[in-house]
Amino acid sequence: MSAVPDAYTPELAALYAKKMVQRRTKGWGDDTNAVDEVANWCGMSGRALKRLINGERKIVGLDTYGRIHRAYVNYCLRMIRQLKHEVEITEEVHGHAAVADIIGEVEALEARAEAALSVAKTERIRA
Repeated sequence: MSAVPDAYTPELAALYAKKMVQRRTKGWGDDTNAVDEVANWCGMSGRALKRLINGERKIVGLDTYGRIHRAYVNYCLRMIRQLKHEVEITEEVHGHAAVADIIGEVEALEARAEAALSVAKTERIRA
């Protein structure tokens, strides 16, 4: 059994990295801080991550891809939990009826993200 994900490509790793950096950038001139922060999550140097995003790295090892993928899933999970918190605040302020249909969907999404993270961690162990 192969531990390599079906969709494993250097382009996908670069896409994950680029999305995280774009979402962490707060404004003009903050991209360096965002790159360094995301690189830290991925266990890479800022320069290595920037080279990956710019397409300068044509080969990405499975270990590097796994670290980027886990960082991306972790980041998505943090965003989902922030959304869940916002929904809970809305529920407290406006009552359950205002967000009744959203609560279940956010919790289901959180469960899916946690399952994806569990799979990503398992893939690392088998790799």
